[in-house]
Amino acid sequence: MSLNIGYRVENSLKGTKEETQRIFEELKKRITAFGSDVKERATKYEIRYEAKQVFASMRINSKSIKAWIRVNPKTFSDPKGIVKQMKWSPPHYFYINSMEELEYAISLIRQAYEFSK
Repeated sequence: MSLNIGYRVENSLKGTKEETQRIFEELKKRITAFGSDVKERATKYEIRYEAKQVFASMRINSKSIKAWIRVNPKTFSDPKGIVKQMKWSPPHYFYINSMEELEYAISLIRQAYEFSK
């Protein structure tokens, strides 16, 4: 029995700005292109991406996307310093506010995907 029956990605996009929806659609396209092992799952509060384990989660707000990633702190690279660390799991998060930030966001999420393998 699945606990996320009825939760769909489209539900998370309701009430968001058109720009935020475009950003998310491009993120989704690029994340799912990482590999055939990538699965997307919507829950009540977020959209999860997993391979062997969850490597990224997104919460879509009206004006931005909050992304959580699970990375190896010893090898993780964030030259712009936008990722914040939490004390619990998943320990790293950042915000995506515009299409201009998309390439950098994908580079961070790709590191999480590689770590999950």
